[in-house]
Amino acid sequence: MIGIAINSILTGSTALTNLVGSKIYPYAIDEGELLPAVIFSINSVQPQYEKGGVYWDEAIVEVASFDYDYKSCVSISEAVRGSLENYKGTVSSVEIVRARVSNISEAYDFDTNTFISKISFNLKINK
Repeated sequence: MIGIAINSILTGSTALTNLVGSKIYPYAIDEGELLPAVIFSINSVQPQYEKGGVYWDEAIVEVASFDYDYKSCVSISEAVRGSLENYKGTVSSVEIVRARVSNISEAYDFDTNTFISKISFNLKINK
């Protein structure tokens, strides 16, 4: 369910879709798809327990931006960050209480001549 919510937030961002169109995917870019594109993955979900049961989940979500041009890749990454950082609200029945950036990294894939920018977000999700 968290992935569906993340997909809704990203695909609902005009700033992001103006840069990548509909090329926002869970886990992998469709085979043969041209860049630019964005993928997202749910790296972990940890239930937080208190007396009486689970009160919230802490999730780590990674969003990676890909393009052949460095400046374009950075612009896409900035749009991703603008879409998710400090997000609060309910989307697809998932109540996100907090979304914070925990890490940003950049890389270059020499095999595909592709720039990659990754942002990890820590999300607090009410149960």
